[in-house]
Amino acid sequence: MTAVRESVLLYLEHLDVVDAFDACCTLVPRSSIGDLSAYARGDGRGVRAVITAGGAPMEEAVWDFPDLGLIACLGAGYDGIDVERARRRGVRVTVGRGVNDEDVADMALGLLLATVRQIPLADRMVRDGAWKGGLLLPMVPSLSRMRCGIVGLGAIGNAIGRRLAGFGSAISWWGPRDKPDAPWPRASSLQHLARDCDALIVAAPATAETQGIIDARILEALGSRGYLVNISRGSLVDEQALLMALEMGGIAGAGLDVFVDEPHDGTRWRHIDSLVMTPHVGAWAERAMAEAKYRCAENIAAFLHGEPLPSAIV
Repeated sequence: MTAVRESVLLYLEHLDVVDAFDACCTLVPRSSIGDLSAYARGDGRGVRAVITAGGAPMEEAVWDFPDLGLIACLGAGYDGIDVERARRRGVRVTVGRGVNDEDVADMALGLLLATVRQIPLADRMVRDGAWKGGLLLPMVPSLSRMRCGIVGLGAIGNAIGRRLAGFGSAISWWGPRDKPDAPWPRASSLQHLARDCDALIVAAPATAETQGIIDARILEALGSRGYLVNISRGSLVDEQALLMALEMGGIAGAGLDVFVDEPHDGTRWRHIDSLVMTPHVGAWAERAMAEAKYRCAENIAAFLHGEPLPSAIV
């Protein structure tokens, strides 16, 4: 196949993906451009595609590129993309479907273990010399005896379930559509799932329908001995309700890799010892990033050569 040297806007920062696209296009980093709108209407008129993370909203000026035909999301999420606008304009949208399921599931289990077993708090105790004064940590639940509920049984949810099964945990799930082939029972509602489990793990996609679905009512159903883990998107959780539940003992603890506002300085959360936080790094692992770059490059190359796109949603 003859290489096509088309221009593609790299709408990402602090991520070395250049090597994955050398064979099919010339990348133009967003950081090298001042006024994006002026560039789009001038030197950037030949830009055919944009590579973005998928979760963060893009600037309005991205739509000023007259030859734009593809938005390629490096990750599996695409909630930062106005998909209907792309559809109306005839711009294709591709995602990294299936590239990070296993690594994100690992992060979910890591957060669950860190939160339930209070690993960060125990680490600080040892580092601060408090261990010599006696063990001050309260007794915690055994994961093998916990009932774990998964919100969203897609590829990531299934991978989480398989890992929990290895611990011997009882597993159930909820999603808007039944899946007859699912290996675990589906709760009749999200509220019933929260009520009947000890740990609620959020793995559903960010859509208009899922925004804020983990609200005060769901947290109340989870209860004072329950734990929440979110590795999906911050928009699925009512953060004010979660803060109140954590501060008032409404739930036992939470593990969050995602937030409504990203990045943040931690001020809003840092006083809560029952909370474990990571900076949206669920997919930041060698396998996930290698596969994400490969899949994105596949989509770019196929688009530039007029071939079917491997993982298009539009």
